Amino acid sequence: MNPHNTLDEGVLQKFDDAKILKCINAQNSQVDSSNTPLNGYILHRKNRSQYEYIAMLLRGRPLANQDSTVFELKNNRTGFYNVSNPITFNYNTTSYVEYRKFMDKHLQHEKFTDYFKTAKEHVDSRYLQVVKIVGENYLANKQGFERLLAGVTLSEIEIIRNRQ
Repeated sequence: MNPHNTLDEGVLQKFDDAKILKCINAQNSQVDSSNTPLNGYILHRKNRSQYEYIAMLLRGRPLANQDSTVFELKNNRTGFYNVSNPITFNYNTTSYVEYRKFMDKHLQHEKFTDYFKTAKEHVDSRYLQVVKIVGENYLANKQGFERLLAGVTLSEIEIIRNRQ
């Protein structure tokens, strides 16, 4: 199991059955699973913006082309897909209002403002790195890049496609 959205080392996280969530690897990215059924869930953010999708391509498995040139981009993505049929979750109004009050209060704290600024700069930097990699290597692996970039309509990517 991968603990998502851990923002603070001092947070005491628990499973739905009250068992303490403890990381089991040096990167703090894995935990032991609870052995009892859980009522909670994690809504994984699969549907990002196109900009975030491009930035995210820099993480993970390398993409290699036919002549063994390796690009440090994910190779297990098949493009960006807009969600045409979003799913709506209806939560108890009182619980949701309390949750929003709590989150708004804590996320507006100065340390999170700095964190969000740093996170945005990180995404911006990765986006620019991916655009550079694609621009410099598009012809060498057009098929691989087109698979990764399917559905992407950002102007920087369109310029690269059109000049090749």
